[in-house]
Amino acid sequence: MVIGNPPYNKERDNAQLFEPIKKSNYQKYYQGKMDFWYLFLHRAIDIVKEKWHIGFITNSYWTKGSWAKTLIERIKNEITFTHIIDFDSLPVFQWVSGKHMIHMYKKEKASKSKKTKYLKVENLNFSIEGIDDKKAEKIESNQLIKDNLTISFDSSINIFEWKNYQKLDDLFEVSQWVVEATDKISKNQLKENTNFKVWDWVFVLNKNEVKELNLNEDEKKLLKKYLNTSHVNRYWIDFKDEYLIYSDKLIKEEIKSGKYPNMKGHLDKMKQFITSSNQPYWLHRFRKREFFENPKLICKWMFKTPEFYYDKEWYFVGFSFSVIINKEPWYSLKFLLWLMNSKLWEIWFERYGKKRWVWVDIGVWVFREFPIPIVSESQQKPIIDLVDQMLLAQKKLKEAEFDDDKKIIEKQIEIIDRKIDDMVFDLYGLSEEERKVVLDK
Repeated sequence: MVIGNPPYNKERDNAQLFEPIKKSNYQKYYQGKMDFWYLFLHRAIDIVKEKWHIGFITNSYWTKGSWAKTLIERIKNEITFTHIIDFDSLPVFQWVSGKHMIHMYKKEKASKSKKTKYLKVENLNFSIEGIDDKKAEKIESNQLIKDNLTISFDSSINIFEWKNYQKLDDLFEVSQWVVEATDKISKNQLKENTNFKVWDWVFVLNKNEVKELNLNEDEKKLLKKYLNTSHVNRYWIDFKDEYLIYSDKLIKEEIKSGKYPNMKGHLDKMKQFITSSNQPYWLHRFRKREFFENPKLICKWMFKTPEFYYDKEWYFVGFSFSVIINKEPWYSLKFLLWLMNSKLWEIWFERYGKKRWVWVDIGVWVFREFPIPIVSESQQKPIIDLVDQMLLAQKKLKEAEFDDDKKIIEKQIEIIDRKIDDMVFDLYGLSEEERKVVLDK
């Protein structure tokens, strides 16, 4: 048997650690953004004999990560889960936060006849023998690894095994948004500099700051309406008159040359707080204009329940968002919004996203795997009409002044919401039992 508690070192912060790996026999297992501990499991698979066992304790984020697909594919092909002890967010190690798990394997191919024993630990006062008693859930080992090479220990009725669908990535373009670096001064950045305050504006300005900078008309054209995560909600936004200084490679040179003197003066003053590798006149990561100068879905990366919005007014957002635009014109963004904001897809995100306490963390790769049913434009039409009703109702609710009016509109929104969920259930052909699973969740 091989057992281990390997070191957790993500490539993002430890690039030099991976350089020797890229030149070794283990380069075939290298994958961008991977964790160093994956290589220890690869090594264990190499050295353990057939029918022998492997046991590791590690974090559990890898089970949902695109950066672990090489490892998960090898697990699928060469070894079988025998036992899982899921600690979730319990503090297993005194100085290490996060989610952890013990995962145990046997070197043999997974099959329907083989069962994996899964135990979700509620507190740290448990006996290791508990994994073998009646508290442990038994799951078919060949069902743990999904087609998209993620791992799920949820053995409840599977409502996500459809055949007649396409991945979102086939129909829409998905991208992370701009990386400001930084939008405002943080407490950690301020230190002892008393000339500035926490939350002073850097690449993002409010309307008062815009006024104080006395920007000319050309400089104002560099400002783009900006939303942060507190401004974006399910079917509605709350714009707070904040603006992003949108600077790409070309604009950077124009600022540097003095074409925009007031903007240059502001960024020069804030240079010490700008962490961008393109400082001080260029955003750390800018995105193609097509991602904001077209109708789009604005999608938070992290949420308790889905909070996505349809935008056609060219709002800009930061790195805490993904943005989705059309690739194929016959699939409507509003149709996609209808799916993604539904109760059914709240459960899908919980299953395939990364759980961070009460939040779900959804990266670009998860959005790209989102399964969209194959439907015609005519089938989408009543759904788009329903989304338009919801968008209008949310707008009216935000503008309503009197409580009685708000109550009437809130009731209308509840009715539309029920219609949305029912239509999603119908579209995916869910049985009554499957609908109950979703609603009970």
